[in-house]
Amino acid sequence: MAAEQFSGYPMSGSAGYRTVSVGRVNRRRDMRAPVPHVKIRVGDRTIEANDWSLGGFVIPAFIEGAWRGDDVDVELGVPNGAGDEWFRISVQVVRNDPIAQRFAARFNGLSEAAFDALEASLFRTQSPLRASSHIER
Repeated sequence: MAAEQFSGYPMSGSAGYRTVSVGRVNRRRDMRAPVPHVKIRVGDRTIEANDWSLGGFVIPAFIEGAWRGDDVDVELGVPNGAGDEWFRISVQVVRNDPIAQRFAARFNGLSEAAFDALEASLFRTQSPLRASSHIER
């Protein structure tokens, strides 16, 4: 019997999944990007998010009055090489933990401009061409 069938969980790397801890598999629709950091502005607070994807984000904060399933309006700051470009967006609260100080949200749909800015910031930092462009000829 294959190890995948024996354990009951797909092995790391199989079927697009990766193991995130013992017995748990990452089944996110969009993979999380470790860099670049984006900023989330809620009210008068601006918090850096280093755990985000094109589907949502997690920030180290508790947002008072936001409950799971609520729609919340936030501003998203995306680095563009010359600073941050800001977008007003709506998100749905997935988790808001006052003890762990973790707020997770899913984008309720990004404007084309916000999506393009996020995608471009990922491309700028993860493009293999970017690293080779510094080679002198």
